[in-house]
Amino acid sequence: MDEPTPTRARILLVEDQPETGEVLDAALQTAGYAVEWATSLQAARRLLLAQDFDLLVTDVRLPDGSGLDLCYEVTTTSDTPVIVVSSADTARDRIAGFEAGADDYVVKPFHLFELRKRIEAVLRRAAPQRRDGVDDVRGLTLHVASGQIEYQGQRARLTRSEVGILQVLMGQPGRTHSAAELSGRVWGYEQLPDANFVQQHVSRLRRKLATLGAEGVIETVYGVGYTIATTPSDDPPPPASRPDAPSEG
Repeated sequence: MDEPTPTRARILLVEDQPETGEVLDAALQTAGYAVEWATSLQAARRLLLAQDFDLLVTDVRLPDGSGLDLCYEVTTTSDTPVIVVSSADTARDRIAGFEAGADDYVVKPFHLFELRKRIEAVLRRAAPQRRDGVDDVRGLTLHVASGQIEYQGQRARLTRSEVGILQVLMGQPGRTHSAAELSGRVWGYEQLPDANFVQQHVSRLRRKLATLGAEGVIETVYGVGYTIATTPSDDPPPPASRPDAPSEG
């Protein structure tokens, strides 16, 4: 299967506000995407059963439920990536979106150019990978094609963002990567969307690794970034009160 391109990628847009929906529908079609627009969860589910899509873009507040429920349904039953758009912009709201499996979370109001760039980045990450895995690091094996991480015979399903983070960290074990670097290499952003963006993804990834017994594999180098050390670190972390230290994700 060839990598989706803007001229062929099919997007399911779920937005109940007519004015917003019309603008987004027209803008995405002008950008070369094939767009189906649904105004409710019921209509979106009907379209998902009838057609295959390369991307789901959904609002959160819909007349018959939450777009996060739809996000969870899609990401747990298919490989279709999801972008959540919402006017809710607290850290708790964004974390809820990522916990539901969203590949990205875009806060309203946003510039159409920003949304297009986010879509391009998500589709690029969702493109089929040539390799199924990477070399073992600290007992971890990353299965890129299936989106799973394996540790001591157990596996956990990952989002595309989590796969991307591990590809960077496991690809250069022992090297520390800043949040800005991860943001650029994993999501294609030239600057961080917000100060806690990478931290939220790393925190969720750490929780998944912990369920496999791989606690502490991703280490925080305070004031610098994140790393997977080739051997566990026995050094205690510096005090969290250091002014240049990022809070641990």
